[in-house]
Amino acid sequence: MRYKLLSLSAGLLLAGVFINSCKQDPGSSMSILPMKASGGSTPNPVIVYTGSSLVHGQYYPSLNTMDSDGVNQKAIITSYPNMGADYSSPTWSPDNANISFVRAGLRRVRADGAGMQLLASQAPDGSTIASYQAWSPNANNNEIAYASYSGSGTSAVVSIYLIPSSGGTSTLLYRGDTGHTFFGGFSWNADGSRLYFADYNYATRTSRINVVNRSTGQISNTYLDGTGGSIWSVRPTRTGETKIAYHLGSDIHVLNLSTLADNVIATNVGYDFAWSKDNNKLYYSNNTGGEGYYNFSTGIGSSLPSGSGANDWKR
Repeated sequence: MRYKLLSLSAGLLLAGVFINSCKQDPGSSMSILPMKASGGSTPNPVIVYTGSSLVHGQYYPSLNTMDSDGVNQKAIITSYPNMGADYSSPTWSPDNANISFVRAGLRRVRADGAGMQLLASQAPDGSTIASYQAWSPNANNNEIAYASYSGSGTSAVVSIYLIPSSGGTSTLLYRGDTGHTFFGGFSWNADGSRLYFADYNYATRTSRINVVNRSTGQISNTYLDGTGGSIWSVRPTRTGETKIAYHLGSDIHVLNLSTLADNVIATNVGYDFAWSKDNNKLYYSNNTGGEGYYNFSTGIGSSLPSGSGANDWKR
């Protein structure tokens, strides 16, 4: 995953002035400064994303938030003083008060970076928790879906589990066929009844998009079966379930579920992207540097301030 960079004030760092973020992140004994508001605007963080932050001349993985226009970028957690892994696939809770993510297990944290909690360090069968998880938007379900894997290549087995958002016992939702895996994040539909993910067949080197029913654990729909290459992140629209955005090669496609028309809306982009709350914009990062979004009303792509990214938009 390509890091998004947050610049910190060297003078303040040397002065030892820090904002008190979460102190319970394992291996992290120090927090960091948020970026200043751009143009004096009042921060309104609606997007959460993974990135890296500069501390004492070194970039460390961090979990970040920003406004919808890319300003007021703020790192709420940093891995300093240990490098460690990325903070992967963060998603907002239904009430926007918490964020779940994967980093050495499935974790959650308050939106201000405090109150870190480890929910699961491995799956019930002992398999490794993968980099993909998604907090259900249905507050009544009160659960988070996460993936685990064992083996590799044609012997790989990937499973999806559900766990209460407060922690507890994980239950199996879906187990993939041997030799199948998926790349990038998965996403719930608006009411948390269906989970979208990409399935990759190592033997045929083809992909498809699956939709698993939460109540039955069965695949209810399949799209684009036999697609060559690896489909990565899959994101249905936030409401209405009318379109699916997905990453293939280095491009973002949008599939209309009514007509099955498939259009490329952005090229040479990263696989981290997110729908806006009204489904009118899709935010993404460019592989060549910088960030942007596509406006479906105008059909025009626009740029955002460098250093931003997008994994999930507030509910």
